[in-house]
Amino acid sequence: EHLSILLAAILHDVGHDGTNNEFQIQQQSPIAIQYQNVSVLENYHAELGLRELKASGMIKHLPLDQQQEIHSRISQAILQTDMSKHKVQVQAYGSTNTNDWERTMYLLHLCDISSPIRSTNALWTEHVLEEFYQIGDKQKSLGYSVSPMCDRTASDTASIQQGFLKFMVLPAFEAVEFSNPKVMEGLYANLDDCMQQLDTVPPGK
Repeated sequence: EHLSILLAAILHDVGHDGTNNEFQIQQQSPIAIQYQNVSVLENYHAELGLRELKASGMIKHLPLDQQQEIHSRISQAILQTDMSKHKVQVQAYGSTNTNDWERTMYLLHLCDISSPIRSTNALWTEHVLEEFYQIGDKQKSLGYSVSPMCDRTASDTASIQQGFLKFMVLPAFEAVEFSNPKVMEGLYANLDDCMQQLDTVPPGK
């Protein structure tokens, strides 16, 4: 499980083209058709990642059954990074029905949305928002509806990121009962710092 989750973390965005699932579906792209509009990019990352892993020969020394188990776990973990599954994951985490592997995959998902709790959160916010805006630019140019948070002419950096912090990131981390209370203390401090930084961002930026 440890090896699988580490490899999933490395591979979970391999081949990412800077778009989102909605754009892929709107465009009726080859991968949207291939994966029947379900977790399009996540399925693509998983497939491409496993092909790259096989080509590397990294785990070829392991018995075949172990290789297959690792492949399966990597795919499962990458598919769980689909944000459309976020609310269900948060609600399910820690229930009596979740096992150690499911909780491990949840922690990978937390890492994937953790930019606001890092000391470099302002830089990450700028890059992520620009990626979103470029998706919106493409959608507008092709006559598609613009994905939420992707319209650079209507979006406000501060409100977008603060909403993401309050309603997505914070509840997801609060669902985890960290054994060391200082972990959450640090997270709250970084989140508060990020909120204060965002308060200084001019509207429309």
